Amino acid sequence: MSQQNLVSKAVRLALMVGVAGLGANAALADDTTSTTTTTTTTNSQSTAQLGKIEVTGSRIKRTSVEQAQPIQTINQEQIKATGLTTVGQIVQKITSAGAALNTLDNFGGNFTFTGGGQSNVDLRNLGAQRVLVLVNGKRWATGLDGTVDLNTIPVAVIDHIEVLQDGASAIYGSDAIAGVVNIITVKDYSGRSADAYMGIYNGDGHSDGKTSAYDFTMGASTDKSGLIFSIAYTDQQAIPSANRDISKEPVIGQGLSAGSSATANGRFVFLPPSLIPGTNPNKTANAPAPGTGLTSAQCPNTNIGTKAKPNYQPDCDMTLIPGTAGNKPSDFRAFVGSQDRFNYAPFNYVLTPEERYSGYLQGYTDIADNLTFRADLMYNHRDSFQQAAPEPLFFASSSIALNIPANQKYNPFGFDLNASGNSPNLQLLGRRMVENGDRIYHEKEDMFRFSGGLNGYFNMLGGEWDWDASYAFSKDDELDTNAGHFDVSHLRLALGDPAICAAVAGCVPLNLFDGKAGITQSMLDYVAYTAQNQFENNQRIYNADITNSNIGTLPGGPLGLALGVESLEHDGFFLPDSVAQNGYDSFNPGRPVAPTSGRTSERSLYGELDLPILAEMPGIKLLDLDLAGRHTNYDTFGSNNTYRWGLKYQPNDEWLLRASWAQGFRAPSIQDLFSGNTNLSANIQDPCDAPAKSPVCAAQNVPSNYIQPNLQINTLEGGNPNLQPETSVSRTVGFVYSPDALAGFNLNVDYYKIEVNNTIQPISGQALMDECYTATAAASNPDACAKIHRTVFGTVQTLADQITNVGTTVTEGFDTSVAYQFPSTSVGDFKLSLDETHIKSYRLITPDPATGGSDVTELAGTERGGTVFPFGIPKNKANLTLNWVSGVWSAQYTVRYVGPVWEPCLAATQPAPVGDGTCGQPGPADPAGDSYNYAMNHDGATIYHDVQGSYSMDSWGMNFTLGIRNLFGKEPPISSVQQLNSFDPTLYDVPGRFFYGRIGWKF
Repeated sequence: MSQQNLVSKAVRLALMVGVAGLGANAALADDTTSTTTTTTTTNSQSTAQLGKIEVTGSRIKRTSVEQAQPIQTINQEQIKATGLTTVGQIVQKITSAGAALNTLDNFGGNFTFTGGGQSNVDLRNLGAQRVLVLVNGKRWATGLDGTVDLNTIPVAVIDHIEVLQDGASAIYGSDAIAGVVNIITVKDYSGRSADAYMGIYNGDGHSDGKTSAYDFTMGASTDKSGLIFSIAYTDQQAIPSANRDISKEPVIGQGLSAGSSATANGRFVFLPPSLIPGTNPNKTANAPAPGTGLTSAQCPNTNIGTKAKPNYQPDCDMTLIPGTAGNKPSDFRAFVGSQDRFNYAPFNYVLTPEERYSGYLQGYTDIADNLTFRADLMYNHRDSFQQAAPEPLFFASSSIALNIPANQKYNPFGFDLNASGNSPNLQLLGRRMVENGDRIYHEKEDMFRFSGGLNGYFNMLGGEWDWDASYAFSKDDELDTNAGHFDVSHLRLALGDPAICAAVAGCVPLNLFDGKAGITQSMLDYVAYTAQNQFENNQRIYNADITNSNIGTLPGGPLGLALGVESLEHDGFFLPDSVAQNGYDSFNPGRPVAPTSGRTSERSLYGELDLPILAEMPGIKLLDLDLAGRHTNYDTFGSNNTYRWGLKYQPNDEWLLRASWAQGFRAPSIQDLFSGNTNLSANIQDPCDAPAKSPVCAAQNVPSNYIQPNLQINTLEGGNPNLQPETSVSRTVGFVYSPDALAGFNLNVDYYKIEVNNTIQPISGQALMDECYTATAAASNPDACAKIHRTVFGTVQTLADQITNVGTTVTEGFDTSVAYQFPSTSVGDFKLSLDETHIKSYRLITPDPATGGSDVTELAGTERGGTVFPFGIPKNKANLTLNWVSGVWSAQYTVRYVGPVWEPCLAATQPAPVGDGTCGQPGPADPAGDSYNYAMNHDGATIYHDVQGSYSMDSWGMNFTLGIRNLFGKEPPISSVQQLNSFDPTLYDVPGRFFYGRIGWKF
C-alpha cells in the first residue's frame, strides 16, 4: 500500500474518531448556541490564570495586549468583509504585504520547469521565505523552499490573524526576519454552522473565473473539554488570458512584434553552405550559394564579415509560405516579425484554476485541574493548474543543439543544418508545436499535519508557572504532471540520419518544414511526452516552554520570565522525470534537471525577560523593557545567537511610545542548499542588441549588427551547498495615541528599518547582463561576464545564476493606522479606519569588483517584472474602510490605493506611440540604477472601490451577504516588463468586477 493511501486512510480514521467524540461531547453542551473565544488558556484555571494570553512576538503570558512591537490584527468580521475565500488572498491585501506567489501567477510552464498553485505572504517586500507563519503560536509546515502555502489553513476555523511587523528570530528562530503571521483558530465552539459562497468576475464582455466555497463546522465544549471539526471545499475556475484585452497579446499595444519566433509555420535562420564560417572566410557578397535554390529576397542580409572579423550574422531568415508543402526552397519567404511572430498570450491564464478540499479537527481535554491535553489534525488536498501555449521548439546552439542532415526525409534545403560542431550554420529554427496542444501543468498535493501536546501550570518558589510541551509533524506529497513537452533524445533521432532512425524501434522521421500539415499523430507519439515530477517534504518540531509572569516585583510591577527549547528537523526531496534528469526535456534541453534531496536540523535554547521598570509615577504610567535571546545550533552552519529588546513607555492613559531592536537569522532552505540546476526562461534585455551597445560587447566578439532574436533568455539557477545564513537587524520606533477627549479615536504610527546581510538569492539574469555590459569597459564586472555564455552568432546560450550570498538589502518606511468609532446615531453605528504603508527607501547594495566599493540600487517606486525579485514596490499602499451597522443590517465600503511605479521599458529601441501606456512615456534617468538609461514608463496610481452589504436573520440563525470588489471596473496599469498578461499580478486585481454572495447558517 502506498504512503499516500496510508495517510489518506489515517486522516479519514482520525476524522471519524473526532466526529464520534464530538457527538459524545455534544450531549454535555448546549447545542443551540455558538460561542468563540480567542484565548489559548484552559477553562479550568486558578484565579491567577484568568485573563492571561500569549500575544504574537512574546512567549510570556500577560494580561496586557499592548506590546513594544507593532501588531496588526484581522478579526473574523474583517476576514468575511474582504469578500475573499483564502488566507493567502486575505493577508496579501494588507498594506505592508509585498509581492508573493498567488493564483494570478501562471508561471508554471512559462518560466519554470515545475508548476505553482500556492499562495504565500511577503512582508516588507523581503520575500515569503523571510516571513514566519504560525498557527496558534506554532510553526506551520513549509515547503522545500522555506515558504508556507497559506491556503492550506482553513478559513472557517480562524478566529483572528495577528501580523507582527517586526523581526522575531530571538523568540521564534529562523525565518522571522520581515515579520510573523500568527493565525489563531477558534478554541471553544458549541453548535453547527455552514457557509456557502459564490463569486464571478465580469470584464471585457466575459463572465468567468467563478469561485465556489463551502464549509461545515461543528463543535461542542464543556468547562473541561472542547472539540471542533470542520470540512471545506473551494473551487476556483480559470480566466483565460484571451478573455481580457490587456492580456490577449504578449505586450498590449505591440501586436505580434513582441511575439515568439517559434511559429506554427516555423522560422528558419541559417547561413547557406558557401557562407558558413571557415568555409569561405573572405566572403562579403550577399549572393546565396549557387545550387541552393535560395534567392536574395529570401536572404536579405548583406554584412557577412570575414574570418579576421567574425561577424556571423545569418544570411537567411525565412518562414513557410502558407499553403505550400515546404519541400523546396521556393516554398519559403523572408520572415517579417510584425506579421509572422506567434501570439502565445491567449493560451495563458489570468487566473489559474484550483480545487481544494480539507478537513480540520481540533480538541482539548483537562486531564486534571492543572493539566490539559490538546491536539489538532489537518488534511488538505489541492489540484491546481497552469497553462501555457504549445511548446516552442528552438533548435540552435543556444537551445536544442542538434543537426538536421541534408538527407533527413523532410529537409527541403539540400544541405546540413548544423547547430553544433566546428562549423555551425543554424542560428535558429523555431517551431511552435501547436499540433500537440497546450502545455498543461497540474499539481496534485496532499498535505497532512498533526500537532499534540500537554500544557498546564504548577506552583513553585512562591509563584505560578505555566508550561507547554508539544510535538508537530507534517508531511507534504506532491505530484506535478507536465503535459505538452518533448523528448530531445527522440527529436535528435527523428530529425537525424534516416538510416539511424530506421534502425530504432518506433522512430518516426519528423517534419518541421510543412507547417501543421506536416505533423502526423505517429510523429507526435514518438517525440512528445508527459513529465511527472515528485516532491516530498517532512517536518518534525519538538517544543517545550515554561513561563512565569510574576517571578518577582520591580517598581513597575511583576517581573516576567519565559524559557524554552526547540528542535526542528526538515527533510525532503524533489525527483524530476527521468527524461528531464537526463537533460532531454525540451524545456531544459541539454541541461539535466538534478534531483533535490537533503536534510537540515536545528536545536535552540531561548529566553525572554519582561522588566517593568517604573509605573504609576508622575509622567510615567508605565516604563517596561522586554529582553529576549536565542542560541541555536545548526547541523550545517554551527551556532548562532540572536537578541532583541523592546521598550514600552506610557506617560499617561492617552499615549504609548514604543521602540524595538531585533537581530534576525535565516538558515538556507533545502532548496537553497541542494537543488539541482534548472532553467528559468525570463524576459531579459540584452545590452548587446542593436543599435545601443556596450563596448564590452565587441570585446567579447559579439557581432556589431547582432540583434536579439527573442526577449526570453535561458537562465540556469541552482542550489549552493556553500551558502551561509542570512542575518538581519530590525528597528522600529512608534506611538499609539488614544485621546480621552475624542472617545473612539485611535492613531498608530511606526517607523521601521530592516537591514538584511548576506542575502541568499540568485543575482538575476538582467542584473548579470547589466553588470557585465556597462557603459565603459573599465566598469564591467568580470565575474558577471564569466556567467554569460554566447554562441558563435552572439546569441546568449545561457546565464549561470547560482543562488549565492550577495550584498545587503535595506528597507525603511512608515506604517500608519487611524481608526475612529463615531458616536451612535439614529441610523446606526459608523467606524472609519485607514491603514497606510509608506516605503521611504528600498536599497539593494552589492559589491562592485571594478571599484572595490558598492553599487546601490534604489527600488522604492519601481516595477521590475515577475521573475526578478523583488517585483513591484510602490512607495505607498493604503486601505480606507467605512463600516456601518444598524441592527440586523451592516455594510462596508473600502477604498484600496496602490501608488505609482516607474519601470524600464524593454522595447526602448522601438518605442510605441506616445500615450498607449507601454513604452511611449519616457521618464527620467533610470531610478533602478541600471547601466543603461532605458526609456522609462510611468504606471500611475491605481484605486479600487469595494462594497459589501449583509443582513442577519437571527430567528433562523442565517446571514446573507452580497458584495462587489472593484466596483467601478478599474483596469490595472499596463506594464511592458511583465512576463505575462501586461500587468503585475502581485499588486493588482484581475481586470474586471468581481460579484459575490455568501449565505451563512448557524444551527
